[in-house]
Amino acid sequence: MSETIELVREVDAAYVTPRAKAFARDAGLDVRGQWAVAIAASELATNALKFGPPGALTLRVRRGPPRVLEVEAIDRGPGFVDLDEALRDGVSEGVDRATAEVLPVSRRGLGLGLGAVRRLMHELVVTAREGGGSVVIARLFLDGDQRAAR
Repeated sequence: MSETIELVREVDAAYVTPRAKAFARDAGLDVRGQWAVAIAASELATNALKFGPPGALTLRVRRGPPRVLEVEAIDRGPGFVDLDEALRDGVSEGVDRATAEVLPVSRRGLGLGLGAVRRLMHELVVTAREGGGSVVIARLFLDGDQRAAR
């Protein structure tokens, strides 16, 4: 079970939330779990669009064991200079690292997104893509398997 959403325009991020919620429902999650997946997917899609379009967001269930719902975001941005810093609340990229220009307020965030994804999901893995960009995978262990839960 998987679904991929191409992230090209800002409007694509608006499509992610209801699709992720429905995907989580179909995977058997309760309402709280559905919203956790939807919020995590929305945050990852927004970041991918803000820092490295075009990109893609894939929702999938790995049958396991353990059975895992994954939200994977791939972008073509500059990557993370300091991942630990990016995971801290209140840290927001206000500068386009490719051009060194200050981003307009509409493209800045509150600096809560990646940290929120880490709190909502059981596991967060961030890797650099060969040729530039990042792959961010957030995992939620299903069927009561909480091995990676914080």
